[in-house]
Amino acid sequence: MNPVKVSRRNGINYVFNGQHTIEIIAIVSGTREIPVWCMIYNDLEYTQEADIFANQLKYVKPLLPYEIFMANVEAGNDDQLIIKSLVESYGSFISNNKVPGGICAAWSTFIESLDSTC
Repeated sequence: MNPVKVSRRNGINYVFNGQHTIEIIAIVSGTREIPVWCMIYNDLEYTQEADIFANQLKYVKPLLPYEIFMANVEAGNDDQLIIKSLVESYGSFISNNKVPGGICAAWSTFIESLDSTC
C-alpha cells in the first residue's frame, strides 16, 4: 500500500493523495480509528502539493505481469497459488518470457480481468 500524502500547513493537515486509500481501509476494517502509513510534508505551498501529486509517478517503473503474479504468490494469495499449482501439475512453470515449458504470467492478468467481469 502506498503511503497517504499529507501536507501540514498553517496547523491544518491536508490529504493531497490517498483519500481513496483511507476510505477503503475504513470500509474494510469497519472503523476510522485505524492507523495508516503517511508521509507528512511540512509547510508546502498549495502549488507544491499539486506539483508533487502531478509528478509522483513520473519516474516509477510499472510492474510487469510476472512481477505482480510472483508477488501475489509470495503473499499467499489463493488465485495465484492455484494457478501456479495447476501449471506445475502439468510439468510447466510460470515464466516472465517465452521459453519451452514456461507459461507467461500475462495469463494471470487475463484471469484477473475475467474475475472483474463476473
